[in-house]
Amino acid sequence: MTVVVVGPQTVDELEKWVVPRFGMIADRSSNGDNDEDDEKVDGYDDNITPEKKEKWQKMEQLAAQMIAEAATDAPPVPIEAAKSVVHHSAFRAELQGGKWPVVVTTKPLQNVRKLVILFPMPPSYAEPDRSPSHLMSHLFGHEGKGSPFALYQNAGWITSLSSGPRISAPDQNLFQITISLTKEGEEHWKDVVKYIFAYAKMLCTSAEETLKLSEGGSCQSGDGTGKDDLYRIWEEVGKLDRMQFHQTSPGHVYSFAQSASQSISKYGTTNCLSVG
Repeated sequence: MTVVVVGPQTVDELEKWVVPRFGMIADRSSNGDNDEDDEKVDGYDDNITPEKKEKWQKMEQLAAQMIAEAATDAPPVPIEAAKSVVHHSAFRAELQGGKWPVVVTTKPLQNVRKLVILFPMPPSYAEPDRSPSHLMSHLFGHEGKGSPFALYQNAGWITSLSSGPRISAPDQNLFQITISLTKEGEEHWKDVVKYIFAYAKMLCTSAEETLKLSEGGSCQSGDGTGKDDLYRIWEEVGKLDRMQFHQTSPGHVYSFAQSASQSISKYGTTNCLSVG
């Protein structure tokens, strides 16, 4: 269990409040103990009517059920534990009758034209500071000259494009590209998919070149004129993230406490605020 308390008081004062109240809570996550054998205490007033007693019993049963369900919620998997998890993607060709890729078409009730492309990837959960999904989100979501967004918008096919991880778990990673199509773009959706795959292939070729350069101990471009493009873009993304981390104003206290407790469970107290 992780407890995060935020307040204007000093750390010592907050500690005095928290430790006596939470320090005695037993850790039952490892041995599966429960409270079934604990002593039952009937705290009802002797003068309570049978109807009210039955009502309170139902409320207690409902509360106990909610607590039991909450106790089974799995906390975030710690980074160290995730390193030993085997990659087992839920999206594999053999699960779709040997066909790959798979096309799923739905007819919405509302007037919506949306194209979603999903790419199964090896998990990067255990390496949040070196996640390729972060770089891919930046590259596929780029809107400048030469980007898929610029190409599609100039053709009048799309109105928006976003990308990022749909699932980031210890055993799998699913990268998603979401595109809102125009009426004309809906007629050319196959061309939209074709250019996305062409762009992905270009990035793959560039990544292979970057890997060769890094294995050779250099991050310079092949012609020696400067840094390799992917390496340069990765540095730019890192600079933007650091700038955002240092310049972002503090958010709401409740949101911070909630996100910090999740981050501590996953990354530990040392890197819970700066990781990623």
